[in-house]
Amino acid sequence: MTVNGALSRPRDARDPALPEPQPYILVGASVNSLWVVKDSSARLGAVFRSADVAMRFARREARALGCRVVVDGGLIKLDCL
Repeated sequence: MTVNGALSRPRDARDPALPEPQPYILVGASVNSLWVVKDSSARLGAVFRSADVAMRFARREARALGCRVVVDGGLIKLDCL
């Protein structure tokens, strides 16, 4: 296989050579100036008035779930619940 052939080959999500996606908790502002916290598997979600409280919640949940916290600079929605 040539390099060009390898680059043009579509990626299969079931390919065992690909690493498993790492779970994370996302924190960001909403359009209503509230702070949204949600996880990558759409099982956890919350809305806060304060960024500090949202970050404390996200860090506590990340420790419990064994994942990382990602802060999004754009606007996000709580669409997981």
